[in-house]
Amino acid sequence: MRIKVVEKASDKTIIYLKWFLVVCCSVGIAVLGAIYKDNSFNELRVADSFHVFMNVLTSGIFKTKIFWFRFELLFLSTLFIGSHFIFNIKALYEFIYKYRWVIGFALLVFLTANQIHGDSINMYDQYVQSGQGSDFVEPLFGEPRAIRSDEWIVEESRRLSARFLNDPYGKYNNILRGTDTVNKTYVGVGNAGKLGNSFFSIFYRILGIEYGFCFEWNAGIIFSFLFTFEFFMILSKQNKLLSTLGSVMIIGSSFFLWWGFPPYIMATHAAIVGFYYFFKSDRWKIKIICATITPIAVANFVTNIYPAWQVPMAYIFLVFLIWVIHENWEYIKNQDIKAWILFGCALVFCVALIATYLFSIMEYLEGIMSTTYPAARVSTGEYCWNKMLYYIQSFLYPYKDIGNSSEFSTMCSLFPLPVILGIIYIVKEKGKDWLINGLVLVEILLLSYTSIGLPLILAKISLLSFSTSIRAIDMAELGCIYLIFIVLSKKSQNEEQVTLNKFFGGLISLGIISISVYYCMKDFPDYMPLSYIIIIIIILTIFVMTILCKMDKKVINKIYVCVIVLFVITGLSVRPVQKGFDAIDSKPLAKEIRKINEKDPGEKWIAYTSPANPVLSAFCVSSGAATINSVNDYPNLELWEALDKNDVYEDVYNRYSHVNISFSEEETSFELIQTDWMNVIISYKDLEKTDVKYIVSNKKLKVDNEYVKFKKLYSEENAYIYEIYYKQ
Repeated sequence: MRIKVVEKASDKTIIYLKWFLVVCCSVGIAVLGAIYKDNSFNELRVADSFHVFMNVLTSGIFKTKIFWFRFELLFLSTLFIGSHFIFNIKALYEFIYKYRWVIGFALLVFLTANQIHGDSINMYDQYVQSGQGSDFVEPLFGEPRAIRSDEWIVEESRRLSARFLNDPYGKYNNILRGTDTVNKTYVGVGNAGKLGNSFFSIFYRILGIEYGFCFEWNAGIIFSFLFTFEFFMILSKQNKLLSTLGSVMIIGSSFFLWWGFPPYIMATHAAIVGFYYFFKSDRWKIKIICATITPIAVANFVTNIYPAWQVPMAYIFLVFLIWVIHENWEYIKNQDIKAWILFGCALVFCVALIATYLFSIMEYLEGIMSTTYPAARVSTGEYCWNKMLYYIQSFLYPYKDIGNSSEFSTMCSLFPLPVILGIIYIVKEKGKDWLINGLVLVEILLLSYTSIGLPLILAKISLLSFSTSIRAIDMAELGCIYLIFIVLSKKSQNEEQVTLNKFFGGLISLGIISISVYYCMKDFPDYMPLSYIIIIIIILTIFVMTILCKMDKKVINKIYVCVIVLFVITGLSVRPVQKGFDAIDSKPLAKEIRKINEKDPGEKWIAYTSPANPVLSAFCVSSGAATINSVNDYPNLELWEALDKNDVYEDVYNRYSHVNISFSEEETSFELIQTDWMNVIISYKDLEKTDVKYIVSNKKLKVDNEYVKFKKLYSEENAYIYEIYYKQ
């Protein structure tokens, strides 16, 4: 396919001139943007001379590696934007559509090769030896997000610690918790077990942990978008623009991006797409691909064990599965014996993936299922509809702190409009649309659970007792997005529908958006500036009018494009653009920890912080130190019971927990800081029970007591390493 450049292809002068201008503008914008982000430039004063300015550029900024990485990304981005002024836009996007999977793979390779990811790992620079290390301790672009500590403290420390194991892909990781810990991140990589939990993680073995991490991180968002697009193409009967809109409303949503790409969305969409095309396509090549993708996707859904999202999402998954079977029953029943044999093999493959993975982490499952938290948690639901109505302010989260952006994040559900429209369509079509029927039933169930709650027996029968209202409401929002999309899809296909004139439609649209404005201003009265409120009300009110009113198709398409741009711009701002792991690896403290470990391998460490925070323990395991107070994915009962002979504090430590350690002359005790965070106050006389030899601290330690002696080995920029000598 060739992209049409101008109406008269012979006019080469115009083509070359356009290319020249676009390239020049791209270079200029890239240079200015890269300079502006550099700290050296920000430190210049207006009074500084031109000579000083040029000296900073030539001897400082231009010679840094981070400048050239910033330049590279900005240049390519602005070049793509500039291409809209050269090519015929319709032909350009037809080209992108045709080669979307190739472009997705190419983008993934580019980001992986450059070790670029969007994790907030450079948050470590704010806690450990700030400003020390290479240029890349700071992000290329964007702001690190402290609230995503489940990633940069928990997940990434688990991944990076495996680099220092003799077998990084084995069953156990003895750096985490300072003892054998089920290696959830890598266990079974290269076998069916890990394939059934995270397909992309097999590239750790192929590419190495650093590059494998970047591959997995970027693949999560790229393939989530691609599979979601294919999913909406099925629902919309191949409407490309509408499918793009639906995709960005989910993948570009505050919920999806602030929560680190919940895997259930990609797994659900990939499974439905694979199942649909397996039966719909007559090509054996397609059937074999689908018979591979579908079981992997289903296994990924099952084995990413977090019932709080998993259970409500499973109801939505079941609705789409039933709908696909109903809509394609003629294709399904006419499959030949070879197709059913292939389907059976896919089913066996799926069961094998799930069983193998669960068996490989059985020790972890047994440990976590016997805990006080989260295993003992039982929920019957409670009111939290207000969260569903925070969507109007969610676009502002990347630019203005709201506290816990993840917890307050939403999808643009336009609630309660989708549920109302769904009920109207059920009545009007007399329940003939199985998909709307199913989605509305699931919405009623989830909205009941997240408003008045369910009786305990119903909560257990429905399995929603394993969820919580604050998580189930996220899936209710997702159900609203599907309902919005189905209504828009019906409208695009010129089916009989609910339509209003523009005056009444505009009033109702404004009323719907005003509900969100009211709740946002009620719960966060000073968060949204008036100018933002006015602009976002106008945009979303017009968008709602495309759902309710009869409008010209060209006008509707322009509105869709504006909404897509809104989601893309605000979505791209959520995550920082980071290169590599220098925020840890280039720190002098990390180098010293690795140096000591090389000389004295296998010894245990403690990360001591005051005031309490879990960052230093994560930093230590990421640097290879076997740290007893790193995150306890499941409790290290052998250690905690040794310090608590009478089981006085079992309810405190028998849980998933971040662990802070402090020392005392008094008896050892445990205290709960919050549900997933505890403080272990170890008596000096009990310290020997931990078998710890080294301590990393962010402050000087008291060295005089009758039980232990602390010998300082290292001190630099509020980071200390001590060796412990036991006196008895």
